[in-house]
Amino acid sequence: MPTRRELEDLGRALSTARTALSERNLDVAEEQLKLAEGLAQLPEHKGLVERLDKLREYVGEFWNAVRDALEALEPGQELTIGNTIVAVVEVTPERLVLRVAGQNRRYRLEELPSGLAIVLADRWFDASAPSTKVFKGAFMAVDRSYTPADARRLWDEAQRAGVPLDDLLPVLDDQYELASSAQPLTALPEGAALSEAEKRIKQQYAAELAEATTASARTSLAQALLKASPAAEGATERYALLRLALGLAAQAGQLELTGQIVDELAAAFAVDELETRTAALEALADSPIGSQSARSLFNSAMELGNQSGKAERLDLAERLAATAVKAARRSGDERMSRLAVQRKREVAMLRAQAQSATR
Repeated sequence: MPTRRELEDLGRALSTARTALSERNLDVAEEQLKLAEGLAQLPEHKGLVERLDKLREYVGEFWNAVRDALEALEPGQELTIGNTIVAVVEVTPERLVLRVAGQNRRYRLEELPSGLAIVLADRWFDASAPSTKVFKGAFMAVDRSYTPADARRLWDEAQRAGVPLDDLLPVLDDQYELASSAQPLTALPEGAALSEAEKRIKQQYAAELAEATTASARTSLAQALLKASPAAEGATERYALLRLALGLAAQAGQLELTGQIVDELAAAFAVDELETRTAALEALADSPIGSQSARSLFNSAMELGNQSGKAERLDLAERLAATAVKAARRSGDERMSRLAVQRKREVAMLRAQAQSATR
């Protein structure tokens, strides 16, 4: 069963791909669909990816027809768009200039009005071919000037003409908010039950903890605890294992491993993810890391600081700015140090403004 984080990532990739198709950016759509393909685990999610990718292919065929029609245009030719007749003034691979109501209007391919794009595609497509309705319907399915009903009408006509589209039609109704189907997050264990679980685990791993005096030994133990966590006897024990693993990984200066453990916590438990990641980065900043790791930590702190600011968690953004300053100094990179200090000042100013507004 995919985790909530995996479902969020898959839904985000699919939504971004669909938006990119609407914005006529087929390269971004293809990139996001490749990402989604690697994230989809369940048959129904693979179906979402396959349908959207097929839609991308058909939208691409539509735009290929528009490009071919543009190449065949010559100055002086007339086009009928609705009830309006326009004249072609200039055609280049980069733009189309039309004479409309006594004025020249210039369009790049990605800016063509939807009606004009349909007119151009019709000049290239075979009007009698059922596939023409498939390609035009695909364009209407993603273009903001049309509705899914417009696409469905053309696809229904194509089906009646013998084109099998049963596997594609559901794309008109597909939704990409997938995280709601994930298993509910477990409430954070606390109190005596958590204390007892932590005590048992420390007793179980007493020898390993005693030997974990170096970064290498702490890393190995953190990895072992992370690996053991799915088989834990209950949620409380699993949470305790992951918390212990997180502390060891941070003490060892293992940024990537720390992130993996936080991912596991966030996927299973109702943790404050931003707070948990912030605390983990703070611990890493105090660990014995080298200059290269410090650069990676700086980048992570700056990125998470951006996320915290967007979430209006300025308290966390301020802590992350301080972590970025520490990491930059450890890296020995003067540019990073300047950026970190600047970020710290900016966040302090925003916090002061927010506090003033609440007085």
